[in-house]
Amino acid sequence: MKNIFLKLFAVCFSLLCSVSTIFALQAPAGSETVAKLEVGLGGYLVGEKLQATQIEYAQKNLVEKSYQGTYKFKDQDVFIVADQENNLVLALYQEYEDLNGEQLKKLISTLMLDFGEPTTIAHDTMIYWFYNQAGKISEESYLDAKKAGAVKQVLMVKLRTDQEITAVMAGEGEKVGAYLMISSEMMLKSFLASK
Repeated sequence: MKNIFLKLFAVCFSLLCSVSTIFALQAPAGSETVAKLEVGLGGYLVGEKLQATQIEYAQKNLVEKSYQGTYKFKDQDVFIVADQENNLVLALYQEYEDLNGEQLKKLISTLMLDFGEPTTIAHDTMIYWFYNQAGKISEESYLDAKKAGAVKQVLMVKLRTDQEITAVMAGEGEKVGAYLMISSEMMLKSFLASK
């Protein structure tokens, strides 16, 4: 009887370990939806798993200070934040320093070529491109959804500057610093909840 109990315990324990390992390695909720949008920088897409060559590159170019459960590396001018357990890209960002008005115009023009017309602008220091499951959300759709209290975005591209964009582009401000980030709040919340 004791032998049967030990065998049953061993089977249940190994099954439990297998199931918990499967759940631990699952990608954050919404990652498949986000990956289908194919939005990223420098050959990296938010919601996609890193390829073997990218993982190898990452290990050689790690950046200190990353959030628990993640690793961060830099590939040229793009910072990549990935989940340690499954190598899923959680966020991408770029930092810009000392941009004059002409350089800022060029950056915004490049972003508009890459991501289309912005969804919205806030406080003249932030430009957003929001995406839902079907693709980029237009400004009109965003404003309608905002009025109805039903904004549902799965991915965000955000450019933030440390000075008013129109003033810098008009030559009135000093040089500006900027930060571009691509992330999914839905994926990040799921990632944090799993830790």
